[in-house]
Amino acid sequence: MFTTNNISWEEYDEYVLKNSPYQVALEKLKQHFMQMYPKIDNTIARSLAEKHAIPYFHETYANEIIVFKKKHTLPLNNKQIYTGENRLGRVIAMEDNMILVVPNATIEDIDTLSTNDILHKYNDGAWYPQDEIPNVKVGYLVETYSKTTSTSENITLSDIWDLKIIDNNEPQQNDTILLTIPSENTVKVKSFVNMLRWETKTFE
Repeated sequence: MFTTNNISWEEYDEYVLKNSPYQVALEKLKQHFMQMYPKIDNTIARSLAEKHAIPYFHETYANEIIVFKKKHTLPLNNKQIYTGENRLGRVIAMEDNMILVVPNATIEDIDTLSTNDILHKYNDGAWYPQDEIPNVKVGYLVETYSKTTSTSENITLSDIWDLKIIDNNEPQQNDTILLTIPSENTVKVKSFVNMLRWETKTFE
């Protein structure tokens, strides 16, 4: 619901002039985030910029904001206009300072499938910037809270306002090393290995 107030053009220009530092800061922050997170677009970059700029300017210009609102009988409280969305999913990839989260993905999926195969299997997933969130790794189950999303090449891009780690399971690491032994040395290698002390040994 919007409030209608009688504000002259002179008062409006004065208000815009006083708030120009906010617009400058917003633009610089947008450029900063576009460089830091190359996968995101202008929409997501602006949301991240607002995430950082609004609290700062509310605190820095608190008195000026109160005076302006009282003068024009505007609500004094700063209500959140946009509501966000919570999603539960597993981190399946990390690159470009971002994490790829896919709902319903499992550790087994990560162990056995490629990133593209997992995306194709669940037909869902979103890239989130690692912006003031806990350190996570591939395999972590997380709950994300975002306010703005967009779609690029069938992949969802999202801002991030909060992230909670639900569990920190990671894919199993395969430490097996495969050796190729020339056929002419097979007998010698078997003899050597059989000389070692093993709790269980079976060689053919």
